[in-house]
Amino acid sequence: MAFIYNREMTREEILKRVGDISQIGSVILSELQDGPERGNRTAQVITGGGLHYTVLLDRGMDLAWTWYKGIAVSWRSATQAIAPYYFESTDLGWLRGFHGGLMNTCGLTYFGSPAHDPETGQNLGLHGRASYTPAKNVYADGTWQGDDYQILGPR
Repeated sequence: MAFIYNREMTREEILKRVGDISQIGSVILSELQDGPERGNRTAQVITGGGLHYTVLLDRGMDLAWTWYKGIAVSWRSATQAIAPYYFESTDLGWLRGFHGGLMNTCGLTYFGSPAHDPETGQNLGLHGRASYTPAKNVYADGTWQGDDYQILGPR
């Protein structure tokens, strides 16, 4: 059973009160269209419990905008969620695309301050490119499991 409108309700009771379950919870796939964010695919997840967040599918599936019961709970930088092709691998270039958010991926291949790797002879910039890696074969949807509506995704 779902706890909605301050009481527990079955699937049938919920669907009598709403025209579309997305009024309560959903996942919406979209794409940012303006400026340096253009081309970034997103998944907006809205839960019936008050959590609303955006997953940047083309930025390492980082969590960008996040609200709980209408209150922002993530910090956002002025750089915006720039598209992954703006990645700057040298020095502090990573910061030009640091969008902030609730979760931002760093590292995997390397992390930390810019440095020179004497073993490979490679100059490593700040944090690496993981946050600029687009996801592939993304699935996101919602489905009823008995009287519970479960939001799946993105995966």
